Amino acid sequence: MKALFLKNGWCTPGTVADTILFGKIEPPPTPTKDYVLIDVKATSINVDDVALCQDSAGGGWFFHGKTPTSAEPFIGGSEYAGVVRQVGPKVKRLKVGDVVCGVQDIAMSKSAGTWAEQTLAPESHVIRIPDGCDITFMEAAASVMAVLLSGDMYQRAKLDEVSQKKMFGGGCLWWSWYIFNEIVTTA
Repeated sequence: MKALFLKNGWCTPGTVADTILFGKIEPPPTPTKDYVLIDVKATSINVDDVALCQDSAGGGWFFHGKTPTSAEPFIGGSEYAGVVRQVGPKVKRLKVGDVVCGVQDIAMSKSAGTWAEQTLAPESHVIRIPDGCDITFMEAAASVMAVLLSGDMYQRAKLDEVSQKKMFGGGCLWWSWYIFNEIVTTA
């Protein structure tokens, strides 16, 4: 499988673009338990991805990963959109062929990232995009982190319905429309 990866240690600040490699690596294993193998159709890059490539995420004091080597490269990337290729035996709500998106937990779980043709994720970290939904793979991959953060804020804040709409609308207009059939934002 092809991927963007590091294999000769971490990047120093300002060198991610010069240090990251593109080429063939081993594909993810067959999914077990509640894991899903996803054919990645779009991915994105954010500041967390750059920090992870520099081994400086979380301020550089609690997200340290194993130093990348040729035998065990580091595949970056956390947001993705794609299609379910295989499911583990305990997967309940997803099936092969489902269009999905999500945020891969590469920092805490030390799993492979999304800058690859395939990624392996637990079902609980995967969002199914409903049939007939008018969103591209690129739009889903680019907006899923905003939705995750908005959802987390919503759960913690216990907001009323109007405030929920404003928060989701501010995080991502498309998802606000999908969830509430209404876009309510503040300028």
